[in-house]
Amino acid sequence: MDYNQFRIWIGRLFGVALLLFAQNPFNFYAIGVILLGAVIRFWATGYIHKDREVTMAGPYKLLRHPLYLGNFLEGLGLTLFVNVWQLTLLYIPLFFIIYYKKMKLEEQFLIDTFGDDYVNYKEITPRFIPKLSNLAIKDNIIFNFKTVIVNREHLNIIGLALIIIVFILYQNNFNLIKTFLSSIIM
Repeated sequence: MDYNQFRIWIGRLFGVALLLFAQNPFNFYAIGVILLGAVIRFWATGYIHKDREVTMAGPYKLLRHPLYLGNFLEGLGLTLFVNVWQLTLLYIPLFFIIYYKKMKLEEQFLIDTFGDDYVNYKEITPRFIPKLSNLAIKDNIIFNFKTVIVNREHLNIIGLALIIIVFILYQNNFNLIKTFLSSIIM
């Protein structure tokens, strides 16, 4: 199993834990955190041309890994949504342990592929925390909705919506089953 497959399986297992331990009532304010992550990812995929160039426009002016920031916020929002603070406390370091290695591997690939172009970009752009002063950097690249579709980001948004729906349906049906069994036993 390569590192990407490992990372994906850890995410899936964490998702199952979220589902199994989800508490009612849900924290619907957390959908705002999930949406912020989705917007950042959507914005980033409108600029990126994977493996063809060093992308330095849009959110890539602010940080080198906006897709991962979006992932972090989406996952954080999901942990907040299910109302289990222990999972939120587990998620934060787990995310950074897993994604730190992913970012380092990706950056080495980009250095090997693009050389000084990426090294120079890396020197002025932080890895994960946005540098808002970089907004002043001018570029002539505009957001491209077709690139969002090519990068299949619409599937991420559909997936997030389905995950939230599954959480709600599972929790409501779980409580219904629990109530039904309690009424039979008593």
